[in-house]
Amino acid sequence: MSTDYALADTIKIEDITSKEQNREILHGLKNNDESFGRLYIIDGDSDDGDDYSPDDGEDLGWLGYYIGQNTKLQELNFYITIDNESFYKEMIRNRTIKEIHFYGINLLNGKVFHMLNPFLKNNNNLFQFEVDECNLRVEDSQQLSLAIGSCSKSLKHINISHNTVGIGQLVNIITALSMHPQLEQLDLTWMDIGINECTVTR
Repeated sequence: MSTDYALADTIKIEDITSKEQNREILHGLKNNDESFGRLYIIDGDSDDGDDYSPDDGEDLGWLGYYIGQNTKLQELNFYITIDNESFYKEMIRNRTIKEIHFYGINLLNGKVFHMLNPFLKNNNNLFQFEVDECNLRVEDSQQLSLAIGSCSKSLKHINISHNTVGIGQLVNIITALSMHPQLEQLDLTWMDIGINECTVTR
């Protein structure tokens, strides 16, 4: 059964998650509290007020909904894999996030980047995109290249570093990067850049 987000004005945030810190974050996102300009989605407990650690079985669609409706959030960081279509369907409505980061997560054979494509394409405030310490399988790399290619021209910084990739998988990614001549900073640290990739950059 899909969640009816039209109930957002009546649902109690206390019924969404049992964790007090998560409740505070959801309240902050809902109320456009400027103190919630940065969000880390993590695994495990934390005392940092920017860290959201989902409950087991929690409907993350609500987190996506409040992110999507928010106009103050500037930075979104993924330290866990979210495999929840409702989360992305709601989250991609956001148009104010300036930085999005993925650290050491499973990208679900490209599914994460595929679901985020509308966000990357339509958010004209996005200027930094980072994928760090992930295992990029073939489909991950293909969808990442499509995601980069679709990014708004507001993008200035890209960091694709310390990731594991197969031989030749960077070609499409670098080709997509070439579509952004407005870039001011590009980090490909510890990426296996071979002759084919160098040929693409010429």
